[in-house]
Amino acid sequence: GFIEKVSPLTVGDKVRKGTPLVEVTIPSWVEAQSEYLLLASSGGTASQLDGVLERLRLAGMPEADIQRMRSTRRVQTRFTLTAPIDGVLTAFSLKSGMNIAKDSVVAQIQGMDPVWITAAVPESIAWLLKDTTQFTVAIPAYPDKTFRSRNGLFCRASTRPRARCRCACRSTTRMSC
Repeated sequence: GFIEKVSPLTVGDKVRKGTPLVEVTIPSWVEAQSEYLLLASSGGTASQLDGVLERLRLAGMPEADIQRMRSTRRVQTRFTLTAPIDGVLTAFSLKSGMNIAKDSVVAQIQGMDPVWITAAVPESIAWLLKDTTQFTVAIPAYPDKTFRSRNGLFCRASTRPRARCRCACRSTTRMSC
């Protein structure tokens, strides 16, 4: 696809769900829409039409754009990709005119609920930490404010290579075309 327009955002900006990120042209989406409308106007079977619609969904075309194409019976050539969650941009380095591949990351958004904190605790007191331990965090960005944990899930470091922590930051969203 091709990047047509990039919203004036940068890494570190807060975005709300639905915030426009980029406008793109994706030739495979345009081609499949044309095929659908041609089949619809020339008496294509229901299974043929459903097949083209499924191909659009599998290619990543948003359902709202598919429904708009079906109701207006017009091929849409530009698509606005929006933020799927509220959060902070942690990757966003696109420029107008760029080519992007199907698996290119358009943006990475770090959700803010929950926030995961990594902390180094001296081994001599690590035994005191339990999954129910409450703690308070102060960060330089908000010098006059402290944040209290709601629940603690501790991933202990291990020297065994196969021992891995199961907790992960589930609120990071990577958007791809």
